[in-house]
Formats: sequence, structure tokens, C-alpha cells
Amino acid sequence: MKTSLKYLLYIAIAVSFLAAIWFWLQNNQSREEGREVAETDTKEARLDADAYPLYSGAKWGRVITEEQTVRIVSEPFVNTNNIASISTPFTEYYHEKLVVTGWVQDIMREASGPGANMSYYTKDDRFIVIGFESDFKVKSDDTPSECPCDVTLSITSGRE
Repeated sequence: MKTSLKYLLYIAIAVSFLAAIWFWLQNNQSREEGREVAETDTKEARLDADAYPLYSGAKWGRVITEEQTVRIVSEPFVNTNNIASISTPFTEYYHEKLVVTGWVQDIMREASGPGANMSYYTKDDRFIVIGFESDFKVKSDDTPSECPCDVTLSITSGRE
């Protein structure tokens, strides 16, 4: 009889142990599913409301989320010979749109170079960065880059 109780006790411990493992796995799986939902939610993230409607002169592509920022990138304007013909209407559209709604351009945070630019706007604790960059087709170590190039537009927003 003592042996039967001993085996019964071992079985009860084993069942309890298996139940604990099953419970832990179920709880861990629901956490993973929660993470998938959170990742799905961030894919639905939107730029600051003042960035809409988006500039209509571009075909907008993928949305990129990083920490507390959202960035949308246009499909490239391929083989262009005039970067300004693409970038100027885009930057002017957003400059006029943002300034009218109370955004302030912060030139101390801006950057510009050959074929690229970032314009930085702030309002309260929010920011919007309007930018473009060029991928030059003609590159050489001893001469400047030249067009034709692919130009990509981008809009980034977030909180400071």
C-alpha cells in the first residue's frame, strides 16, 4: 500500500509539473500573439495629421516605423536629369502647408548637400522632416556625381 501511495504521489507531481509547463507555454504563446498584433498596429501607423493630404506629385510607397517616428518614402523618380524639377514642388508644397498650420522651420536642424536635402519643422513637441535624396548613376572617385539619377522623396514625423 505504501508503494501505491508513493507511485500516486509521483504521478500527481508529474501531472502538476506537466500542467505548469502547459500553462507557461500557453501564456508565452499569447504574449507572442500580442507582439504580432503590436507589429501589425505599427504597420498601420500614420504620419502627423498635418502632413496629409500627401503631396500628389509622387507615388507613395512603404511606411517605415522606428521607435516613435513614422516615415513614408516615395517610389523613386527614375533616370531624371533635373533634381530640382522633382524636389522643388515637393518642398514648396510642404513649406507652405506646414507654415500655414503653425509649424516653424528649424534651420539649425536641417541638412543639405549635392542631390539631397532635409527640411525640419516643429510644432509643440512634434516634428516633421521633409526630405529628398538622389542616387546618382554616374559616380567617379575623381569627379563630381552626375545625373541621370533616381530621386526619392520622404516625410518623417514624430515627437521630440
